[in-house]
Amino acid sequence: MPERGIIKFLFRPVRHGGRLPATLLVFAFLFQAGAVHGGTFTVTNTADSGLGSLRWAITNANANPGPDIINFQIIGTVPFTINLLSALPDVTDPVTIDATTQPEWANAGTPVVELNGTNAGSSSVGLQLNSAFNTVVGLAINRFPSYGIVLSGVSNVIQGNFIGTDTTGTLAQGNGSYGIWVQSPGNRIGGSKASQGNVISGNNDNGIYIGSSSNVVQGNYIGISATGANALGNRYSGVVINGGSGNLIGGGTAGARNCISGNGISGVFLNGAAAVQNMIQGNYIGTDDSGELVVSNANDGITVSGAPSNTICGNVISGNGTNGVFLAGADAVGNILAGNFIGTDAAGKLALGNRNGGVTITASGNLIGAGNVISGNPPGGIFLIGGASGNLVQGNLIGLSAAGTNALPNGGDGISINGASSNTIGGSVAAARNVISGNAYNGIKILMVTDVLNTVCGNYIGTDVSGTKAVANVLAGIRIQGCSNVIGGVTAGSGNVISGNGQEGVWLVGVSGNTIGNLVQGNLIGLDVTGTNSLGNSYAGVGISSAAGNQIGGIVSGARNVISGNGALLQTIGYVGVFLIGAGTSGNLIQGNYIGTDSSGTLGRGNANEGIYFLNVSSNQIGGSVAGAGNLISANNARGIWLANASWNVVQGNFIGTKADGTNALGNLWHGIDIDVNSTNNTVGGPVSGAGNHIAFAQTWQRNGYSGV
Repeated sequence: MPERGIIKFLFRPVRHGGRLPATLLVFAFLFQAGAVHGGTFTVTNTADSGLGSLRWAITNANANPGPDIINFQIIGTVPFTINLLSALPDVTDPVTIDATTQPEWANAGTPVVELNGTNAGSSSVGLQLNSAFNTVVGLAINRFPSYGIVLSGVSNVIQGNFIGTDTTGTLAQGNGSYGIWVQSPGNRIGGSKASQGNVISGNNDNGIYIGSSSNVVQGNYIGISATGANALGNRYSGVVINGGSGNLIGGGTAGARNCISGNGISGVFLNGAAAVQNMIQGNYIGTDDSGELVVSNANDGITVSGAPSNTICGNVISGNGTNGVFLAGADAVGNILAGNFIGTDAAGKLALGNRNGGVTITASGNLIGAGNVISGNPPGGIFLIGGASGNLVQGNLIGLSAAGTNALPNGGDGISINGASSNTIGGSVAAARNVISGNAYNGIKILMVTDVLNTVCGNYIGTDVSGTKAVANVLAGIRIQGCSNVIGGVTAGSGNVISGNGQEGVWLVGVSGNTIGNLVQGNLIGLDVTGTNSLGNSYAGVGISSAAGNQIGGIVSGARNVISGNGALLQTIGYVGVFLIGAGTSGNLIQGNYIGTDSSGTLGRGNANEGIYFLNVSSNQIGGSVAGAGNLISANNARGIWLANASWNVVQGNFIGTKADGTNALGNLWHGIDIDVNSTNNTVGGPVSGAGNHIAFAQTWQRNGYSGV
């Protein structure tokens, strides 16, 4: 009997001349007026049925119109386990089921009342909420053959429960399917205040499955124990959004953070074209609740499979078994990743890594940036593969700590483009700049001949965040094995600073000339961001190996690369400004660059050996006869240009050994141009106007006999 009914019984009319006493009449009126707001039913025992049972309370609440309350006052010893022999009634009228009213909860602060569905019958659900505006607080719901909770009505609140564990939250006692199945919109699972979060772990399917819109999931442990330290995984993913839109997983405050770790597939899985405009914000995904230790989800931290226009921001996504974030499928467009730490701890200082990489993209038209730190991942930072196109990678630190001052290496390349075209890395405004440094392989690698029309502009590659100190990528700043890619650009802000790397700044690598049509323009290669101070790449500034038809520089001033300060001051082949080496290296055009000077063309910042070195190549052009085509090749620590076993090359219109004014001296240490053995049919200068080179000031010619040519 509901408590309201008990009170009405106590105040049953007593005959006083056929009338109630005045005081009792007033009380009865007030009480009955409040009855439209529902009643309170108290669970007093752990029986499956009968007076005082949970089944009795739900049945009476359903029959009583209005928002009712179910409290708990069970006598005995914790935990209070309700062993159900059949499924509980579906909730069809608004009710608050509040197990925190059990007196022992106040000391425990965690559930002390447990719903055990072991014997509840096949397909039984812990709680089926079919009405709206229900609240479930403080229960442990476990071992049901089907779902822990099903939300079919709108605007329900699920807080402070352990779903799929025992009452300690440390032992998996999973429900047979999802911990929570959200079929309706506007529900809240957890909350941003202390004790509002649920532990949703140990279930034999997904932790939370959302097939609806505008739900909020905050402050929960999903796949991890109540201690926040140990995996207690749901069998599949922690949170799945399949066809739902506008859902919020996490939030902008620490209290809203979910810890989604230890699950058998992904931490968060967004599936299908209707899973749109969801926000995954501020969560720890793949770590413990401190954000410092790995509690891996077996696959990705976040998988976006054919889901468009979702936002992933402010999360720590580290320690996962495959990728930190995986964007896949033709419909996975318009997604935004911003402000995440992917591969690091929550402070952005320590490497936790994601086993297969930080971010992997096979989709198109997504934005990676701004403000992500993508570092510490063993295979590499970002992978653009499998036909990925039209993606923007902007404003990230890749291979650095969050401070941007020291290396936190990805174990491979910072960015790897392998089977992807028409992507943009960086941009012409400062906010779009990536700093791609400290990685164990290359800063950027464009791997396949079919990787075309990618643009890399406005980045710092091999430096710290200030662009003034070296934080080397161990190999090249940019290695290119694809075709028709653009490195830099002619507009303001498009040039990269590519300096301080362990090998070449830019290295174009082909097989028999199959790497073609790439354009390298407007970059500082071997200098810091000021264009004044040397910050050399350890080998060459630009290397061209068995690659054909590429262009370094151009005839307009914005196309000028400054390629200076490179090499380790060793008299060894390859420690130069630009080298062209190997069979198939032909048809390359080097124009309008400053090679060996600062960006003003007035100060010597020589490369360790030659300005330009040719070996076993043919039919390349250095400079040209039209205005702006000539290079300034001065102040280098060996020859200006050296041709060895190189034929049919053209050298025209260059200033070799002078300042940019063509008059004043900077000199190259040895010959201006040295044409060595087996180098035939090369053209130096020419009869047309502008073809002549200005060659002067070989610095030690009087002592050693060095010459202009």
